[in-house]
Amino acid sequence: MYHKNAEEKKTYVALSVRENSAENTLYSNKDHAEMSSCEKKILMALQEKPTGALSFPKKELKMRVGPATEEYIIPAARKAEILEALYPFSHCPDLKEWRYDLHEKKFFRVENYKVIYEHEYNFLVSPYYANSGGMVIDWLEDEKKRCQVLTKKKN
Repeated sequence: MYHKNAEEKKTYVALSVRENSAENTLYSNKDHAEMSSCEKKILMALQEKPTGALSFPKKELKMRVGPATEEYIIPAARKAEILEALYPFSHCPDLKEWRYDLHEKKFFRVENYKVIYEHEYNFLVSPYYANSGGMVIDWLEDEKKRCQVLTKKKN
């Protein structure tokens, strides 16, 4: 759910954890299947305009479902900088922190994140994105949380 709080002029994203999140993973039309289409729409709305490509080389990332996507090859020395630049919410995690991928139902170290380029936008995704579609909006601090409120980062 996405709404604007007029009083504080902040944007909030409420993320409810559901046991079966498969309906968020694929378009209903299997011929045009795309991982995490709902999450992409929310993240594009938060960014407000296309971000354009980063200056890193890209490689093809084959997806479990749907067409391949483009993944950036980001050097380890630049991972913290890119995470901070692309993380759309306040309180960007440290590279050494752990997050729980809601779709894959596994933990991962933040430093293992990936950045993909689709629809003229850069998206932070979990290392499991190609298998299950876990995007930055699906990263939980704790697997036992039933809800997590994310505050949009101030530009």
